[in-house]
Amino acid sequence: MSTGTIHYWINAGYLTARRGPAGRWCIPFPPDVEAACHHRAAGSPHQHHDTDRAPRHDEELSVAEVAGRLGVKPDVIYAWAEWGHLPARRGSGGRLWIRFTADIEHTCLERITRSYKLPADIKTQAAHHLERKAV
Repeated sequence: MSTGTIHYWINAGYLTARRGPAGRWCIPFPPDVEAACHHRAAGSPHQHHDTDRAPRHDEELSVAEVAGRLGVKPDVIYAWAEWGHLPARRGSGGRLWIRFTADIEHTCLERITRSYKLPADIKTQAAHHLERKAV
């Protein structure tokens, strides 16, 4: 649970709290308050319920690593994973792991070259990368 979440819950009235002499929050936390917090957190749309506890596999890369190899922003990779264009799984800590094989890289580069949303320089770079791989 982040401190931002705790501050939100205090300001929204979900948690009662007061400031102590040093200016720090003092939050009474009896079992009923703890149970309510667990219930609120479990129902949050920000919690990932599709987490796979297995460690990172050899052919898996992080979103940042895939974005760097393809020359696109991480937001593009997150969108492709969400839409099912990339095989991804959510590991511990909520990190997204992308299974990134040579075939998947080729498919991604082709998708980049056909995109109407991505800038021309990125599309050109992807096309050159595809030409080098074809040789």
